[in-house]
Amino acid sequence: MSNINAKNIISENITVTNLNVTYINGAPYTANKCGNCNKGYYVPCPDCDYVGPDICDCGEPCETYIPDVCDCFVPCNGGGGCPGSIGPTGPSGNTGPTGMTGPTGNTGPTGPTGEIGPTGNTGPTGTVITNGTIWAQALNWNDLTNSWQITGNGPLAFANYAGQTSQGTAAIAIGIEAGRGNQQSAAIAIGYQAGNQTQGSNAISIGIQAGQTNQSFGAIAIGLSSGRGTQGLNSISIGNSAGQSTQGPNAVAIGFSAGQTSQGASAISIGNSAGQTNQRRDAVAIGLSAGQGTQGTAAIAIGISSGQGTQGQNSIAIGNTA
Repeated sequence: MSNINAKNIISENITVTNLNVTYINGAPYTANKCGNCNKGYYVPCPDCDYVGPDICDCGEPCETYIPDVCDCFVPCNGGGGCPGSIGPTGPSGNTGPTGMTGPTGNTGPTGPTGEIGPTGNTGPTGTVITNGTIWAQALNWNDLTNSWQITGNGPLAFANYAGQTSQGTAAIAIGIEAGRGNQQSAAIAIGYQAGNQTQGSNAISIGIQAGQTNQSFGAIAIGLSSGRGTQGLNSISIGNSAGQSTQGPNAVAIGFSAGQTSQGASAISIGNSAGQTNQRRDAVAIGLSAGQGTQGTAAIAIGISSGQGTQGQNSIAIGNTA
């Protein structure tokens, strides 16, 4: 069937498989929407009896076609003809302002440890110090020779200026300025300025300034300032200030301030302040303050304050205040 001329076709259930339309109302029809059309194209009106706000004669003709009253104009691209060619790209606009800096991101993981660098140059060789040879030897500085020295082979000295000058064989000086000058062989001085000057062989001084000056051979001074000045041969002073000044040879002073001043040879004073002043040779004073003042040669005083003031030689006083 090539031509259908119909008007007001009313039907139900019409199935059309392939319908090719070449003319509508005597005019050629193409499905090409806007192929060669500048402004639009016409399509038949769906109902010539349609009455409404639209007018079917709704556009200008394409080519030389005069539309029927029931043909409708369809504008290309919503009106205005077919799309034109793409124009040239316009110039780029100005760069906008820089935005705000965003927050700092999280710190990334620590990278792997780098390779170990090369070994540095070997430093200069240090000063060689005297080497010890025996267990418990000690090292100290000798400011007379300006060198380090080993102690323990003979004399031993510890602390500033201890055993500084002419310290004898096997002598021991421990404490600041202990045995500082002319400490003889086998002498022992322990304490600040103990046996400080001219301590005799085998003498012992223990305590601050004990046997400080001219302590003789074999003398023993134990206690603060005991046997402090000129302690005689083999004499003994035990106690603070005992035999403090000029204690004779073989004298014995035991107790605080016992035989404190000018105790004679072989004199004995036992007790606090016993034979304290000018106790003569061979005198004996036993007890608190016994023979306290100027006890004569070979005198004996036994008891508290016995023979206390100027006891004559060879006299005997026994009992408290006798």
